[in-house]
Amino acid sequence: MRILGIIAEYNPMHAGHAAHIQKAKAQACADAVVVCLTPCITQRGSFATLPVDTRVRMALCSGADAVIAFPALYACRPAQAYAMAGVSLLSGIGCDCLGFGAECGDLPLLRETALAWNETFSSCHADVQRRMMDGTSFAAASLSILSQQDVRYAPILSRPNNILALSYLQAIEAIHNSMEPVLIHRPGDYHADAGSADPSATALRSACHRGDWTAVRAMQTPVLFSLLQEAVLHGHLLSPDESSLLILGLLRSLSADAFSDLPDLSEGIEHRLQKELRNALSMDELLSRCVTRRYPASRFRRMCMQAALGITENKADTQPLPGTALLLGYRKESRNVLGQLGNSRISFTSRAADMEDAVRTVETRAWSLHGLLCHDASQVFLSHSVISVGP
Repeated sequence: MRILGIIAEYNPMHAGHAAHIQKAKAQACADAVVVCLTPCITQRGSFATLPVDTRVRMALCSGADAVIAFPALYACRPAQAYAMAGVSLLSGIGCDCLGFGAECGDLPLLRETALAWNETFSSCHADVQRRMMDGTSFAAASLSILSQQDVRYAPILSRPNNILALSYLQAIEAIHNSMEPVLIHRPGDYHADAGSADPSATALRSACHRGDWTAVRAMQTPVLFSLLQEAVLHGHLLSPDESSLLILGLLRSLSADAFSDLPDLSEGIEHRLQKELRNALSMDELLSRCVTRRYPASRFRRMCMQAALGITENKADTQPLPGTALLLGYRKESRNVLGQLGNSRISFTSRAADMEDAVRTVETRAWSLHGLLCHDASQVFLSHSVISVGP
């Protein structure tokens, strides 16, 4: 059986996501699709807009045969660490190929760029560091150096899906895995704030929060719209304002040590966050106070979420890569896929209690806070129920 893996957030899922599953499955000539889904937390450090059960059902009703969890300990990290964990998890349970989208539709060029980026970081590390000392971000410093080598690299490194695609290719190479990359060209703007023929999750979230259900319907398939509508009617649509206040409240209750223990720190960046936290009254205000040319909002947003969830450098080092895959849901007619996944390098379970200590501690807190924000008392990690759909 040939299995395609997809790393996703589906925050929320739209018609473009559903089309991506079908296109990637066809292009890979796969027999089944396994989605590695972030249950509560996104890679950029925010809470998902809908409860995990709704998003799992959306994936299963749009072509996924099974959905496994991408724990917050790994999901709320920079692109390279995020990609390494996701690729390791999917390859470890037996996926033969990895499907992903990118603004660049040229896979050989993406592979060449990924290799050049690795070599640049190794051979030009001092130059990258020097540019960063002048206030330039790591991505911008790398882009500048790479652009001098080959003008084709510049537009690739300036688009978010391309960056993630490069990270996936680097991860496959780093773990010496035979997983085959399956690239789906994704034109359009990943962060576009308006509906289009190629919708974005940003546009969909905006339409949901302003109550523009005509726009929402236009960006979703009928089954996705039905599932979202059901969640909204039950009051499960997360409010950004409530999320902002909850995170700020948690951060203000933490000690200085909690910030210094965060992973991925450099040059005392945590002190800037602590300083600005004293006066900010919303996450938007906090981020606007913290952001510099060198440090983007996404980095501070991740730091805030990591601190709120108790993600520390020690936990990240103790469990650097996933060792267990947690089943979130499956299609009843695809039970044979589960048997295939159960015979692989990474252990496969339907019980949250089987997860490693570091993962379980963070995930328990993430599910609890996310359930509170989604007004969903049933969202409890240690007693989660596996979703099954179909006849």
